[in-house]
Amino acid sequence: MYFSKANAIITGNLTKDPEVTTANSGLTIARFTVVVNKRIKRGENNYEDKAVFFSVAAFGKTAEHCQKHLQKGQRVALEVDIDSSEYEGRMRYDFIVRDFCPGVLPLSARSSGSGSGSGSNYGIPG
Repeated sequence: MYFSKANAIITGNLTKDPEVTTANSGLTIARFTVVVNKRIKRGENNYEDKAVFFSVAAFGKTAEHCQKHLQKGQRVALEVDIDSSEYEGRMRYDFIVRDFCPGVLPLSARSSGSGSGSGSNYGIPG
């Protein structure tokens, strides 16, 4: 049997700092939302801006990386797996960051704290 995998790259801004918890098993989980601004053409020279929100989860070392390097307002590029399920007749899509590198890539530096600023590799081996 062949199984396919859905992947995507999401580029946008964090709406707030990642919320980090630890499961009973000891696994670190980071949850955060990325907003992507989309421009839709509504006729000649008429555009509508729309915000699209993606709820994202990261696990283990990737979650720890998110906690250390990501913050509200920061622009990020995420490589995610897309899981889908159906609930009460509606499709739900979950976006899960699984890879440490390049799974989460900050596109702008944190505004404060050690390790940020020009030349920082955000802890990503390079």
